[in-house]
Amino acid sequence: MVVNVRYNSCFVIIVCVLISGTASLTCLSCSDNLAQPHDCNRVTRCGDHEKCFTDRFVTDDGHYYFKVGCRDIDMCVNPIAVGRRRDITLCSDCCNSTLCNADQHCGSRGINLRGGNLCYNCQTGTLRPDDCNTITLCSSQQSCQIQQISTFIGESRWKSGCQENTKCLSIQKNNTISCKDHCCNSSLCNNHCPRPPSPPKIVNITWTPNTIHFGDDVSLSCITTGNPHPKTEFLFLHSGDVNNLVASPSSGILKITKFSRNNDGLYRCVATNVLGHDQVQFKIDGIL
Repeated sequence: MVVNVRYNSCFVIIVCVLISGTASLTCLSCSDNLAQPHDCNRVTRCGDHEKCFTDRFVTDDGHYYFKVGCRDIDMCVNPIAVGRRRDITLCSDCCNSTLCNADQHCGSRGINLRGGNLCYNCQTGTLRPDDCNTITLCSSQQSCQIQQISTFIGESRWKSGCQENTKCLSIQKNNTISCKDHCCNSSLCNNHCPRPPSPPKIVNITWTPNTIHFGDDVSLSCITTGNPHPKTEFLFLHSGDVNNLVASPSSGILKITKFSRNNDGLYRCVATNVLGHDQVQFKIDGIL
């Protein structure tokens, strides 16, 4: 968040939502005894302080098996035995890239994609596009797909899986206004349905409390739409010394602590993305 307040005729509070760092790591995650790591068809998103791991064990009767999942980085440096007490840990290996524990770690064979992609696969549908945690291998003649469907009682769900490339071509042609059906061609790409680009639009300005008394703590919201998500700025035209304005790092929220007469006046919300900008001017006055 960047906040810039200048004490002259125009005070500007700039709210920027910054996406920093890297996305959480996605790893195979199965606590079952696996003949090979790639027999696991479940994935999980690791925490910020975790990596993917592969463990290999041997049982007391000579059978070998693997376990995969996420592990704290400190435990990767100093691994401890996590199998059954009567089993012997032969290898414990950590890695730091998407689905890297499906590769050749601890003597495993690694996965052969055969020209296809690993795709999310939730045929019954999930509440949100990124809720699916099971995967499947699609063939070289298929793409990953995510599709919005309705349950028998009319509720919206997101179905994911494989789709023939020929079918995906027609989906792409028809998917120009909104995203309800989407194909993509890289592993684990079908956990979101990208919206078409659109310019910013301010759909509403709200504040609480609805009636502002001097001394109230006030929260102002500038509600916007647009793709990419708009950057939001508040401008307050005032000649006095105002130092009780705090911008939130979320989306378009301005908080005013102990609203005073100096906070009376005209405000302006400006929403901007690469396709343009929109602005709305409004007035707030407190009462005793």
